[in-house]
Amino acid sequence: GGGIFGFARGARAGICLHELLEKSVFTRPAGEEDRRRVEKLLTRHGLELPAAHPGEIDPVEVCLGLIEQVRSERLPFGAMAFGALDAPARLDEWQFNLPVVDLVPSRLATLVREHWRGESWIDHATERLSRLPSTRLRGMLGGFVDLLFTDGERWTVLDWKSNDLGASTDDYTQAAMRRAMIEHDYVVQLLFYLVATHRFLRTRLPDYDYDRHVAGASYVFLRGLRGDPDSGWCNVTPPRALIEAIDTLFAGGRA
Repeated sequence: GGGIFGFARGARAGICLHELLEKSVFTRPAGEEDRRRVEKLLTRHGLELPAAHPGEIDPVEVCLGLIEQVRSERLPFGAMAFGALDAPARLDEWQFNLPVVDLVPSRLATLVREHWRGESWIDHATERLSRLPSTRLRGMLGGFVDLLFTDGERWTVLDWKSNDLGASTDDYTQAAMRRAMIEHDYVVQLLFYLVATHRFLRTRLPDYDYDRHVAGASYVFLRGLRGDPDSGWCNVTPPRALIEAIDTLFAGGRA
């Protein structure tokens, strides 16, 4: 395959693409400065030569093309273009630390069953959640969100995914992306991300309200992007009651 479908797979390629987008400015077209940055990035990850990729591609052009593709995409949960997202509106590689007082991971499945009904794919994800250990955890739960951004009113958690779901954008359907979300346990990840966002905004917005200020989580399957909001974008909005219940669970049952 050509283009992004000819780009390398695996962890090294995924980290490379994450770094590419983390440092990209989407408010202007990619230029010479971006080309030099891409060349250095590919070299650092050992992906600068066409031979490092399964397809007959120019890896620099593929990366520049991906920046332009993302730039032209419509932001999830609204009509704004990604190209309108300037630096003050985005937090790249946003680090969070959640204090955990007394967490039993398997309890998450019970809360999801109780508060997130009506979506069959979530029922499948909950089956996997129910297999989490029943041991008690205490301490800090930390992580990095690829991108936390706001459209001026609502905030969205965004995670870049380089998963290979097929050799064509046609393979990146909602059903296929949801299967990947289940198989890789991205659902529990997005719940933690949104609880962290919930706590973050609660301390910073005096009139904070989850329903009004949190849009949800977007998992962006990069190889499926084609300017169609149903292709490559897996957008999820867990209900307020669930996020508040998990927040309380992390606090040891105290609201």
